[in-house]
Amino acid sequence: MALTPGTRVGVYEVTAPIGEGGMGQVYRARDTRLNRDVALKILPNAFASDPDRLARFTREAQTLASLNHSNIAAIYGIEESGDVRALVMELVEGEDLSQRIARGAIPLDETLPIARQIADALEAAHEQRIIHRDLKPANIKVRPDGTVKVLDFGLAKAMDPVGTSTADLTNSPTLMVRATQLGVILGTAAYMAPEQARGRAVDKRVDIWAFGCVVYEMLTGRVAFAAETVSDTVVAVLSREPEWRALPDTVSPVLLSVLKRCLQKDQNLRMRDIVDARFQIEDGLNVPVPAQPTSRGRTRVGYAGWVVAALLAIAAATAISRGPGAPADAPEMRLQIATPPADDSFSFAISPDGRSVVAQGRAEGEFKLWLRPLESEVGRPLIGTEDATFPFWSPDSRSIGFFAGGRLKRIDLASGFVRTLASAPNPRRGAWNSEGTIIFGASVGPLYKVPADGGAVTEATNLLPGQAGHRWPQFLPDGRRFLLFAMGAANVRGVYLGSLADKEVRRVLETDSAFAFMSPAYLVLARQGALWAQRLTADLTRPDGELLPLASRVLVHPTHNGFAALFSSSVGSVAYRTSAENRQLVWLDRAGRQVGDMGPPDDAQPFLSQMSSDGGTVAVRRTVSGNTDVWLIDTTRGVPRRVTFDPAIEGEPIFSPDGKRVVYVSDRKVNIWDMYERSADGNGGETLLFESGENKHPLDWSSDGRYILYQSDSPKTDADLWALPLAGDRKQVAVAQTPFDEVDGRFSPDGRWVAYVSNEGGRNEIYVQPFPDPGSKSQVSVGGGTTPRWRRDGRELFYIAPDSHLMAVSITPRESALGAAAPFALFTSPKAVGYEPSRDGQRFLVNAVVSDASPITIILNWKPSGR
Repeated sequence: MALTPGTRVGVYEVTAPIGEGGMGQVYRARDTRLNRDVALKILPNAFASDPDRLARFTREAQTLASLNHSNIAAIYGIEESGDVRALVMELVEGEDLSQRIARGAIPLDETLPIARQIADALEAAHEQRIIHRDLKPANIKVRPDGTVKVLDFGLAKAMDPVGTSTADLTNSPTLMVRATQLGVILGTAAYMAPEQARGRAVDKRVDIWAFGCVVYEMLTGRVAFAAETVSDTVVAVLSREPEWRALPDTVSPVLLSVLKRCLQKDQNLRMRDIVDARFQIEDGLNVPVPAQPTSRGRTRVGYAGWVVAALLAIAAATAISRGPGAPADAPEMRLQIATPPADDSFSFAISPDGRSVVAQGRAEGEFKLWLRPLESEVGRPLIGTEDATFPFWSPDSRSIGFFAGGRLKRIDLASGFVRTLASAPNPRRGAWNSEGTIIFGASVGPLYKVPADGGAVTEATNLLPGQAGHRWPQFLPDGRRFLLFAMGAANVRGVYLGSLADKEVRRVLETDSAFAFMSPAYLVLARQGALWAQRLTADLTRPDGELLPLASRVLVHPTHNGFAALFSSSVGSVAYRTSAENRQLVWLDRAGRQVGDMGPPDDAQPFLSQMSSDGGTVAVRRTVSGNTDVWLIDTTRGVPRRVTFDPAIEGEPIFSPDGKRVVYVSDRKVNIWDMYERSADGNGGETLLFESGENKHPLDWSSDGRYILYQSDSPKTDADLWALPLAGDRKQVAVAQTPFDEVDGRFSPDGRWVAYVSNEGGRNEIYVQPFPDPGSKSQVSVGGGTTPRWRRDGRELFYIAPDSHLMAVSITPRESALGAAAPFALFTSPKAVGYEPSRDGQRFLVNAVVSDASPITIILNWKPSGR
């Protein structure tokens, strides 16, 4: 039964047809309750008259809805309206692989990232004992940003067979005729494994067969087992081999072997696990993929803003190609690269060979790493690097290390394969040597080392007395020694030299700023907002000569102890930024319309922390003349007032319930974040409220004034939530302490609940649990969430969804449990770094980014004056 635009199926309003296949008709529809677009798959009419089949389908769909993976299109539920039964699914924009292949074979460097994501989806499903059974190009979509979404996961099992026929063998009956009472042929003929075609019992190896068929078709542009009829196609599957000579010359012997093992007709000889396929592809593709022409009709995914003037790009490529042995008369050059909008202006790196830049950027509502070769005018997002920070390169420039979700990860550029190497809470960048060792730092503690293929994490350095932590490591050219920045008192902080041979470190230079090593023998330092070059002795152990100017401005982090937006390559080029995003505090209504502001855009990088309980004042962190302090801003007049004045960093302020006092952190004691308290009017002295050996971050003050909720960064259990009593023995109470991250907690207005973010389920979700008495927690977000905030009367809880929608959850107070309704979207939040709801929840103060960070500047062939 065809549906017309405007037809309602429950709460879903049909807006347009999408397509039709063996599983039913598919429509784009609007969810009028949650205000989002979805896909409606209208199930065949046979279901309406067969209660047993409908019940079986419902049970299977419930199982499939449990799949939660970025490469699997989500199932939201089943909707019934009259005699119409519809499956409600995630709407995935973009073309499917069958449409893409129709234009011709896909180049190897495009095929591999797609194949890797398909394998990730299969792996996630197989771990839950779910088999797709109908994997084919038409069931695989590629979004405009390159993200792959596998559709119709497991529906071949959920549906009973329907006897249909078609002449299109690549989309032949998804559910074929019943073979026997006991055996049913399920699947699309051209992609069915032999045991599937014979109607025998199947397991996950049928998906591995189909995976091989799909990859073969992407690389060749032709179906692996093509014939004129369904019967002939089944015969081909059972008796013929694919035309292996049709594969392009760029396919390596390892990849060819993987495809042949995937397409073994004897399932006992076939590759048994999709993980093996992914690993072997990755292991066999450490050699660069040969350049392949791109047709005019096909453009690679990229960000149009990554454009450099053609003359500069050509000149840069020429200069880089000279390498370290560039002629003495090679001119100094400086070029700029505009990058996509980023959440972290400091997360970028130039490759060791000086030919590429990787930087964090926003794509399809998510922050990912973007790769930009300097010889190219466009960049591309790296799938699997969502929320990545502090990227760094392998010495051969073929892989990138990064941190995400409290883990150290790596992505290999040839295959797009991403793997997790180690736990790394609160990271402070890493470095990678030619022997396959990665060293990385944390907010406190020594440097750590781990094999680049993963393995045991061990300490790489020893802290000296008075030092709080080692961070920002960088290997020297010999690959055994490295430089690091040590935090601590003035007599022990600075740039240190370490070695993999032992854990001892030796100070090279006293400084309070981060650095980059510029070959052959210079340190690049950020001092007083400018870049300077310091020559070292030939053994790289101490300074040699005076500071030399390199650039008049550089972006310095407001809280990371002198860390600058600065990176260098092995060939002597230096990359840096001069400014971060410009921000403005603006008021938005519940529809997302701007209804006011709190002054003009502010280049002091205000970071919104909290609004007072009466709504009259907001507390922010601002950086003025290089000094980061706590400021309070009147919400009516928009006038900022400074509250702290110490030369150290102060930030993360929260208000007491009456708004008369503030608690904040400062790193003035050996660079550990301790909590301080003082009057909100700035008068009088401050009090050290709480100190310990771990970094602490105040989050909220309970309405009865008895507790302060704070986050503690533990090297053993990552980020945890604690409550600090303000009376009695002040022994802190664990609120949420697990091996996962628990962050951004807020007390409910009545003090009975704590809302917070946890990644225990594989992604950030919002949970609420009782306080102070322990009890079971409840998940209130759906599909991910961060930044929970309560309405002042406790009747609503807000959060930010992964697609940047500001979500609202209606709360019904109960005696023993939290009554939370289904979340609904208010509006898409602008690019922002924090928000606070008004007392009545009708307006939102948003810390909006109104201009992007400065471009990345790259210095080539720098030569000191007079040398």
